[in-house]
Amino acid sequence: MKLAQIYKGRAWWVFDADAVPMFAPDIVIKDITNLSPQPQEGWDYDSSTDTFSPPNPIQTLAQAQEAKRDELNLAFTQGFLKGFVSAANGSQIKYGCSPDPVNGLPSDQQNMSDELNSVNAGIAVYPIQWAALDGSSVSFTTADQFKQLCQDFYSYKWAQITNLRTRIAAVQAATTIEAVSAITW
Repeated sequence: MKLAQIYKGRAWWVFDADAVPMFAPDIVIKDITNLSPQPQEGWDYDSSTDTFSPPNPIQTLAQAQEAKRDELNLAFTQGFLKGFVSAANGSQIKYGCSPDPVNGLPSDQQNMSDELNSVNAGIAVYPIQWAALDGSSVSFTTADQFKQLCQDFYSYKWAQITNLRTRIAAVQAATTIEAVSAITW
């Protein structure tokens, strides 16, 4: 099926999927398979009429900056949800970063933090089981292995956040709509 991810009244991401993925509560996914014309990324979405329309051109620098900040925040979320790779247990495995529907933070982060506290306190029960992105269960048999997984996660997380902050700062510093438009994820 063809889906559109709606964020702040706009189709930010149009993609194909077998099932509708779950995102934060303020992001809506609409099935656009049978719509004609087919909505494109950037099209406006009116929730009161459940319709899409081509976007109105951005008129001011402030509007361009706001739209670009929204675009970058969404790209950050999409990139973050793709997960990170760790070889903490000896094999290169991709792990997911799940959104927490309550506060928008990765729920895996809280679980990881809780488990790391038990490791550091010497009360962890081994092997620690952790889900890979493909849904398989991965075993960590030592504190060092689990600490490496945590380090890989936090390194990935902060690299993504730094990337976002750098681009948001460039958007804020831009003095023309063209300069704002040139900023990409």
